[in-house]
Amino acid sequence: MCKGLRDWMEEERLIGVEQGIEQGIKAFVKDKIDDKFSKDRIISKLVISFQLEPKKAEEYYIKYR
Repeated sequence: MCKGLRDWMEEERLIGVEQGIEQGIKAFVKDKIDDKFSKDRIISKLVISFQLEPKKAEEYYIKYR
């Protein structure tokens, strides 16, 4: 297989992984909101569960609330 094709396949795989993580975060936030968790608790759990920086976790919270 040529290097260009391998590189393209790896790039596509990484995009798929990123999309999967994003979908997981979205489901996580929506589930915690349904369970009546506070904003601060959801952000804290995002930081722990997804190894996010607090600022990034808050951005995801705002995006998916």
